[in-house]
Amino acid sequence: MKAMIGLETHVQLRTATKLFCGCTTVSREPNDNVCPICMGYPGSKPALNRKAVELGTQIALALNCRVAPEMWFSRKSYFYPDLPKGFQITQYEVPLASGGLAEPVLCGKKAGIRIRRVHVEEDPAKLEHEGDIMTAARSLVDYSRSGIPLCEIVTEPDFESPAQAREYLEWLLSLLAYLEVIDPRAEGVMRSDANISLDGGERVEIKNITGTLMVEQALKSELNRQIGFANLGKKVARETRLFDGATGRTVTLRKKEEEEDYGYIFEPDLPIVGMDAIAEGVGKAMREMPEVALARVERLGVPRGLAHAVVYTPGMLAYFDECSGGYGKPDELARWLANDFLKCMHWNGLEVRDSPKPELIVELLGMIDSGEINERAAKDVIKEMFAKGKGAREVMGARAAGKGESEGEVISGVIRDNGKAVSDFKAGNARALQFLIGEVMKKSKARIDPKRAREMLVKQLNAGPG
Repeated sequence: MKAMIGLETHVQLRTATKLFCGCTTVSREPNDNVCPICMGYPGSKPALNRKAVELGTQIALALNCRVAPEMWFSRKSYFYPDLPKGFQITQYEVPLASGGLAEPVLCGKKAGIRIRRVHVEEDPAKLEHEGDIMTAARSLVDYSRSGIPLCEIVTEPDFESPAQAREYLEWLLSLLAYLEVIDPRAEGVMRSDANISLDGGERVEIKNITGTLMVEQALKSELNRQIGFANLGKKVARETRLFDGATGRTVTLRKKEEEEDYGYIFEPDLPIVGMDAIAEGVGKAMREMPEVALARVERLGVPRGLAHAVVYTPGMLAYFDECSGGYGKPDELARWLANDFLKCMHWNGLEVRDSPKPELIVELLGMIDSGEINERAAKDVIKEMFAKGKGAREVMGARAAGKGESEGEVISGVIRDNGKAVSDFKAGNARALQFLIGEVMKKSKARIDPKRAREMLVKQLNAGPG
């Protein structure tokens, strides 16, 4: 028995305002971010967000789609509480782009996933059910999400297993995060409708699945259900179902609508948009694709795991490239960026663009290389750089001022306070020097590099009275 699986994936585009009005896309409380347009009040007129169209075009080009010469919007009519005006503004007859091809590695081999269409549409409101969607006594509506710009990416039924579908979504999420057309940290940034049929039988749609793993679980459950029907000689009904994560089963939501049930009509309040100039401008401004960037970073001697973190962390590749101009050890740079830098960034709730400037990280790494600071101390310094917005030398200067002691004063104090170890050293006990180095590290809180501490101790001890 052969499964045929197709995905309709909705991603929230990274724009400052909604698709057809000036409301911000950031909401902190339910219904705190609405206006007459996103609420669908009579007489309100939509105005298209150009940035959303450009981001959708970028996605289309990254998926090797043909961008339409011109596009327009349609009204998709249906009645549901999350749609206050009674229709959704979307694209139907002519999408933004079509006829693409994605070639990710899925389940260990390169796959060719045909992209049927890419289009832009508005998000409906968000329903909060008190309990299970099928049995909830009441549902609450948050209209702040109404009008958020979405890009829908529809594939042909080219997936042969639930695992392939999951790996494709993981690949797609990484690609869109790399392009910075989505915010991967946003709630509900990706939602999928999965269509599955068995041996050319009736197609069943599983609606509104969040999370890549849940898509795989939902498809496995539905595949097992359809195999069971086939073994019993029963026919699968064409319908829309939901996946219940608690039970691990799909449940009937409604009989599947046909396209004509939605009564699509041309949206008269929005113009036809010529796409040639937009597609040309977006294409010229697009960065290299991630697989190209990954190969480039690896050629610099960066191990694949570190290179992957550099390339796929939003904003990190450009930061890495800028740092590389002032620091000649790409592997060390990548190690710091993928580890301590990334940890500090997350601890402080920052993005790469809000982090210390590249020249400050270059300064820190240069200080490590010159022996001014050891790596252990640098790990503490970089935390302060993020927390206080200062450079490494500024942090070290503030620390020295706080202690009131120079490096020489620290060394002199250790020699003064450890007379027995000094005598042992002068008597030829090499272990005594290691003890003194440890005391220097302790007194300076690892500010002084161990190699430098050894040199300064030996110099002062040999110069002192015998």
